[in-house]
Amino acid sequence: MTAPLIDWPLDGTHRIEASAGTGKTFALALLHTRLVVERELPVRKILAVTYTIAATQELRERLVKLDARAGAVRSSLQNLKNAQAAGGMSLRGDMTAAESRMNHMLDGANSALRAHDAAAAEKFMQSADTELEKLEKFLNL
Repeated sequence: MTAPLIDWPLDGTHRIEASAGTGKTFALALLHTRLVVERELPVRKILAVTYTIAATQELRERLVKLDARAGAVRSSLQNLKNAQAAGGMSLRGDMTAAESRMNHMLDGANSALRAHDAAAAEKFMQSADTELEKLEKFLNL
């Protein structure tokens, strides 16, 4: 940053680009606060966007691991469904619902990552992980 943040003009658009740990979040928060206090601008009128490539890559790696676990669960569930169908039975309804939710949440996480929405991807992944844990416990995986 070439000038102290307190001296930055509040007109126009600002782009803050720097390495990790250099104070980008602080700069964004200070500019946001100055707009609210000095200009009396309502918070809903201020657009602040952040994006970190490294964070997105970390989310992608976590999603790959979740997808691998989900693949193992799907395979085990299919084997169980086939065995139960041979005996005229079907999978418990709560487990069928958990599988459906897991698949929906994983699709949501993938879509959110493609849209560069890390926060939404994180929420979808947490929900998918919850469903995966239920299914893994049920299947003794």
